[in-house]
Amino acid sequence: MKSTIVAPLLLALLALISIIAEGENCPELVARSPEGMTQDVAAAGSFAYMGNGAAMTVVDLSNPAAPEVVGNLDLPYAIKAVAVDDDRVYAVTYAGLLHVIDVSTPSAPVEFGSLALFGGMHSVDGDGDLVCVGTSGSEIYVIDVSDPSEPTLVGTRTTVGYYVDVKVVGQYAYLIDGGLYIVDLSNPANPVDLGFLGSFGGNLDVVDGLAYVASSDFRIIDVTDPMSPTQIGGLGSVGGIDVAVHGNLAFLSTDGLQVVDVSDPVAPKLTGTVAGTPPYYESWLGVAAIAGHGLAADRFHGIRVIDATDPSTPAEVAAIDSPGLNFNAVYSDGVLYIAAGRRGLRVVDVSDPETSVDLAFLDLGGTVWDVAVAGDLAVAVGVPVTVIDVSDPSSPTIIGSDPTAFFGEAIELVDGLAYVAFPSFGLRVFDLSAPASPVEIGELDLGSHMWREIVVAEGYVYLGGGTSGVEVIDVRNPANPVSVANIPTMGKGMAVNRSLLLLGDRLDLRIFDVRNPSVPVELGSYPTTNLIQVVGLSGSVAYLSEGSVFTRVGVVDIGNPHEPTAMGHYLGIGYPTASAFSTEMAFLSRYQSGFDTFALCQGPIFADGFETGDTTAWSTVNTTNSDWGGR
Repeated sequence: MKSTIVAPLLLALLALISIIAEGENCPELVARSPEGMTQDVAAAGSFAYMGNGAAMTVVDLSNPAAPEVVGNLDLPYAIKAVAVDDDRVYAVTYAGLLHVIDVSTPSAPVEFGSLALFGGMHSVDGDGDLVCVGTSGSEIYVIDVSDPSEPTLVGTRTTVGYYVDVKVVGQYAYLIDGGLYIVDLSNPANPVDLGFLGSFGGNLDVVDGLAYVASSDFRIIDVTDPMSPTQIGGLGSVGGIDVAVHGNLAFLSTDGLQVVDVSDPVAPKLTGTVAGTPPYYESWLGVAAIAGHGLAADRFHGIRVIDATDPSTPAEVAAIDSPGLNFNAVYSDGVLYIAAGRRGLRVVDVSDPETSVDLAFLDLGGTVWDVAVAGDLAVAVGVPVTVIDVSDPSSPTIIGSDPTAFFGEAIELVDGLAYVAFPSFGLRVFDLSAPASPVEIGELDLGSHMWREIVVAEGYVYLGGGTSGVEVIDVRNPANPVSVANIPTMGKGMAVNRSLLLLGDRLDLRIFDVRNPSVPVELGSYPTTNLIQVVGLSGSVAYLSEGSVFTRVGVVDIGNPHEPTAMGHYLGIGYPTASAFSTEMAFLSRYQSGFDTFALCQGPIFADGFETGDTTAWSTVNTTNSDWGGR
C-alpha cells in the first residue's frame, strides 16, 4: 500500500492532533504511512470497511473473489472497531476518539466530525441518530449524531464487565456485559435496562429479532420481547471471538472461521470451517458478512474473504492486504526493513520520503522481532536466526539459518558478525562469513532477565531492555564475550555513538561517557513527561519516543551531554517501537499503525565542522564544559 500526505490532509491532521514545537519546524512531519494491524471490519451491500492501522480502508466486494481497495481515510490513531449504518462509518480508536465518516462516495471517504471520549474503546454501533460506544472500562457512551459534524455525548450507562460489545437497533441497545442486557434508548440521556439474560461474555450480532452471541459457545436468543430475552438455540461445541449474520448463515471468527446454518434458529448446525494459519492464535478477530461470504479481520494480514455459497465447503477466495504489526525497523540505502511480527520481513521503499511504497513481504514462518541489514544481507531474529539476500529489495530471498537459535529479540550486525539478544539467556554471537550457514562462535549466559535491546560499538556490546539493567560486554574477542560493567536501570530505549551511551530510564534520558566502557560515567540527564519507549540518535540529536497511546516525540540536543536541551517535540500517534535514520530523515515506527517520517532536526555546529556525529576528531564543542572537549 502507498500513503502520500498532500497539503490539505496534512493541515487537517496537524489541527486534529496538535503539533506543539519548542523549536521552529523541529521535528517536521514529512509523511505518514498509517496502514498496519487490522482489528475489525464492517460491511454493507457490496462494500467492506476495515480498520487498517490508522487508516479506514474502503473495499469494493462486487466480485468477492477479486476485492478492490477504492478509498482510504487516514485517522490520527490506530482503529480498534468499526461499524456502518447507511452511508456512515463509525470508527473508534485506541486513543478514545469516535470518528463519524461519510462514505456516500466510497472512493472519497470524508470525516464529518469526531468526539473525544474517555477510556479504551472496545466496540461501536449505530442506528439512525444514535451511536453507542462500548469501552474497555466501566461505561457505555450514548452519542447523538443527528448532526454528524458535531457528535454529542448525551448519555452513559455503567457496565459490569471489562470488555463490552454493543449493537444498536432502533431505540434499543443490546449489550454483552456479563450476560445480554437490552437497554431502552428512547430517552438517550437516561438509558434504561429492560431485560437481562446471563451470565456469559463475548460479542454479538442482532438481526430480525434474534441476538447471536459468540463466546466459549454459540447462543441464539429471541429478543422480540425486550423485557424477556430467551435463548432458543445454540451450539455448545462451537465458540468464537466475534459473530456476524447474513441471511441463513452465521460466521464466527476463531483461529479461522466457522460457518453455522441458522435457518432454523432452534437447531443451528455447524456446516463448515476454514482454518487459520498456525500458530496464529486469536489472529482472526472482528467478522462481517455479505451475501454468501464471511469477512474475517486477521490482525496480521488484513481481511480474509470466505466463500460460503456452499456452506458445507467454505473456502478462502481472496484477501485484502494490510501490513500488520511493527516491532523494529532499520534503514539502508533508501529502503526501510521492518520486523513485522508474524507477517515476517516487510520491505518499504522510502527513497522519496513523502511517498512510501511497499516492495515486498517475506514470510519467515514465525514471529520476527528484529532485523538488521549490512550491505546485501539482512538477518532476522525471533524466528531462527535467518540470513536473507536483499541485493534486490523487491525480492528478498532466504539464504540460510541456524535452526537452533530461536527467540532472539534484538540484533546488530558488525563486521560480518551478528550479535543477538536472547531474553531468557543473554548474548549469542554468530559468524556470517558463510551466509548460508551462520555459525555460533560465542555466547554469554546472563540468566533470564528479559534482554530485549542491543547496541554494539567500538568492540563492546550494550545489552538491556530487561530487568537487570544494561550489561556492558567486551566482545573484542567475539568468541569469548566478557561482562565488564552493569548500569542499573529499569527503563527502555538505548542508543550509542562511539563514546556516548544514551539510556531511557523511565522518565529520564541518561547520558554516559563510555570512552572506558568498563567504567561508564554519567554525564547528564534530561527529564521527560512520559515513559521513554524508544531512544534514537542521529549525530548529536536524540529522538525520544515517549508514552503509549498518546505519544510524544521529543528532540534533544546532546551536543553538551552535561546539559542536554530541548529542541522541539511532536505530539504523535500510537505506541512507538523503533527509530531508524537516513542522512536526512527519521523514521519512527508505531506498533499498530505504520511509521511517521520526519525531517532531521539540525544539531549543534561544532568548531571543527564534525556535524555528522563522528566524534573521533572533535576538538571543541559549543559548550563551556571543557572536560568534554575531545577523546
